[in-house]
Amino acid sequence: VNLKMNYLLFKLVFIVFIISTSHYCYVCGENVDPYKVLGVHRSATQPEIRRAYKALARKWHPDRNSSPDAEQRFVEISQAHTLLTDDEKRRNYDRFGTTDENRAAPRGGDRGGSHGSAHQFMFRNGHFHFNYRNSEPPEPDENLINSHIYRHRILPESYTKPYIIKAYNHWCFGCRQIKPIWDQIVRVLEPLGVGIATVHTDRDPGLTSQLGISHLPTILTLINGRTYQLSSRLTLSSVMDLIRRNLPPKFIKRLRYLDDLTPYYSDFTESKPFVTLLSPDPDPPLWYLLLSFSQHRSHLFAYAPISLPPGRALSEGFQVPNDQISLIINKEHWQRPSSIIFIESHNTPPIDSIIKQLSIHRFLKLPKLSSQSIFDDICHINPSLESRKFCAVLITHSNPSDIKISQFRDTLLPRYSSRINFAYMDPYIQSDFVSRFDVGKLSNPELKLLVVWRLGMRVARYVWIPADGDSLDSVLLNEIPLTHQNDLPDLLDESEPPRWLQWLEWIGEKFQSLWHRIFSEDSLGAFLLVGALLFMVCLAWLSAPVVPADDGARNRNISGGYRGPATEHIHRQNEIEEPLKKSDFIKLQEVDETNYERLVTIGRRGWLSLVLITSDATNSDMLPIYLDKLEEMSPAFHAFPLFLNVDRFPEWYGRMLDSGGIDTESGHSDSDSGSPSDDHVARPYRDPLQSQGSVLAINGSRGYFSLFIPRVPPDYYSSLWFDDVNCDYIMRGFDMWLERLVEGLVTRYKVDNWPAL
Repeated sequence: VNLKMNYLLFKLVFIVFIISTSHYCYVCGENVDPYKVLGVHRSATQPEIRRAYKALARKWHPDRNSSPDAEQRFVEISQAHTLLTDDEKRRNYDRFGTTDENRAAPRGGDRGGSHGSAHQFMFRNGHFHFNYRNSEPPEPDENLINSHIYRHRILPESYTKPYIIKAYNHWCFGCRQIKPIWDQIVRVLEPLGVGIATVHTDRDPGLTSQLGISHLPTILTLINGRTYQLSSRLTLSSVMDLIRRNLPPKFIKRLRYLDDLTPYYSDFTESKPFVTLLSPDPDPPLWYLLLSFSQHRSHLFAYAPISLPPGRALSEGFQVPNDQISLIINKEHWQRPSSIIFIESHNTPPIDSIIKQLSIHRFLKLPKLSSQSIFDDICHINPSLESRKFCAVLITHSNPSDIKISQFRDTLLPRYSSRINFAYMDPYIQSDFVSRFDVGKLSNPELKLLVVWRLGMRVARYVWIPADGDSLDSVLLNEIPLTHQNDLPDLLDESEPPRWLQWLEWIGEKFQSLWHRIFSEDSLGAFLLVGALLFMVCLAWLSAPVVPADDGARNRNISGGYRGPATEHIHRQNEIEEPLKKSDFIKLQEVDETNYERLVTIGRRGWLSLVLITSDATNSDMLPIYLDKLEEMSPAFHAFPLFLNVDRFPEWYGRMLDSGGIDTESGHSDSDSGSPSDDHVARPYRDPLQSQGSVLAINGSRGYFSLFIPRVPPDYYSSLWFDDVNCDYIMRGFDMWLERLVEGLVTRYKVDNWPAL
């Protein structure tokens, strides 16, 4: 009887589990986020989306990727690209979390079920139908959000932009009464930088529950991921007070005494420009609090009432009227402001113009390289020799207010700022970065500069020089060449919190997201699912018979096991072929007798060997161009960059053409060259001199190669001296040929036996 009862209970629980699981999956299921699929930001431009799509499509194409889920990933990538390149579909997805154009309500809206709000139960699903609801169609709400928009856009933006959220529905009479006041709030606060959002409680009960909305109308403010509800009467001043009370006050320093001026303006530890507001009012206005909240990552903010000594001193020093509101932007010399903005007290401050001025003055004259983003903004990528601009990094652990550093900043920076971008770096904090440039490092001068010329995202040439004007002049005149070349590592972000604190924040965010995902969309389905699982576990634990374990059999099962020939082969292969790192891609090697068989004729499965044909005369000019074009393809392209010197092996290229059955007398199709608009015919030449610039993409494991043929006249090399050879002209079209190579559109020449070197 007990067994039969347990069996019936198990069947009942299993049925409840299946029903609740299907219901929960229907309620909580969510489409794949196309932004996450392509790995781009929600504000990504169309060129950024296309670049991300091309890289992922090459990586996950089923013909090139043998992974079991490659086809599914490729379909998701294609669908995400189609969605984000269509402006209307992308707008619908950003607004509603779906691309269904016929859907009137946002995601998470009315489902016609019996688990909605009380209004839905009484007036929509019940038997009470009133004609007055549809007598006046509701006005379109441009600020309406749903759960998807709240999680992916509103919540992340709340850390730099506060939001005012109104909760309403069409049954709420009070919601109609507050409409004039709400319009006034939107009209006044939105130009100041406050975000506006509305929530329809009938259409999104999950978000309603997540925000803790219990009555209508409800006004909330969202700041730093936390919501604060307005408990007093709705007016413009009450909403402004609600925002003011909950904005973090730590981003503005109050200057109350004269002794506050020197420590504030001499603190360069954060390497940020100084922004000071002079005003007759004793407290900073709301727009200044909002400005400091949105720009605190790039600037330091202070407030000085003119009625106090610091305000009067600054007003007299900058010759500002006492009754005038002034915004002053300073850099290293606070006595000489970089910009002064006068603001009329009775008008709305020009927030857009102020933010534009802050973006212009977002760095000090000698900024600190404290993160990779700052390094990218200051040290630009400029591979062109004619218009190149150097980046000079002062390596010092001293404070920027040091006398020698101040003299260097005041004397040399104005003289060379048009040709060189200057910055400084702490070698102790950024030790990993500085250690990569040990070659040629100076030891004698106290102040030394690392002059960097960025050729690509990860490639740069550099030289160490003393921090004086003569050395900088020699660099600009090419008397001191940048002879060393190195890979660029990422800089340590000095503003990031410790790793353990990041882990705690990440765990908290994931737990909160999981909690909202389970319990916000439909509480009944979630509780049925969790309850059924717990009941099944308890029932299985109570009903399980106690069987003594066979220690001998268990030990035999663990220690035994069959290892056949196939398993041994896999283990041996894994021991021989170590996985390649991404940093191994751009490492140029020369083909010679020692590595020819390993890199070219055998190769590595799934990798190509790209062999550039050069000579002693063209190596120095052609190899940097070759690497630059390869570096753009490196994230989704598996290849070994190689080069072969025809002065050492003059006959090999001709033997390769013979082994592939290539006719050197006739022209070739555009797939073997990168410039289909050129008048010259792509023709391979057996002569070693005329073969320079050709590239062979060799797949040694599969026995074929493809060929890039420069489109140059037959007598191009013979009519010029080697010093006059234009390598950019020879290698033009190589990047287009690489794209065709990745997409499998170039000709493949089968080789039975690879020729000897």
